[in-house]
Amino acid sequence: MTNIVKPTEADLAPLITEALEKQTLTQWKAKYIAALDRFFKSNPLRCRSYGPWWWLVKKELIANGNFEFGDDLDAEWVEALDYGRLELNLLAAHGYADWRFENGAGHEPLHTLELASGETIDYLIADTDMEQRAIAKRITQ
Repeated sequence: MTNIVKPTEADLAPLITEALEKQTLTQWKAKYIAALDRFFKSNPLRCRSYGPWWWLVKKELIANGNFEFGDDLDAEWVEALDYGRLELNLLAAHGYADWRFENGAGHEPLHTLELASGETIDYLIADTDMEQRAIAKRITQ
């Protein structure tokens, strides 16, 4: 998994510039984490659009004390995709999810990822915590 093609820091630079245009990194992080919380509470299956990047998002939610979406992480994917900087992790995940929605694959759990070798692998996102939350949400509605 360590050879998954992912956006470079240079690829993400425009997203960082846009995010920090009128606020500090600390302000952006607080607002973005709060927005993610609302986003996933309204529809837990949205986590599927993030593919393996979901684990970076969930890691940050947990790091901010949010255990409502469970505390189970796929450590291998966190390690494989982690940039070592919160803003890069979140913006890479955000960009990937946006791209999925733009291409009509928003909530699809199957993701095809490119490897550095040029080959591809299929990844099926499965977060039991979020799937159970989605079922519970349907039952209570």
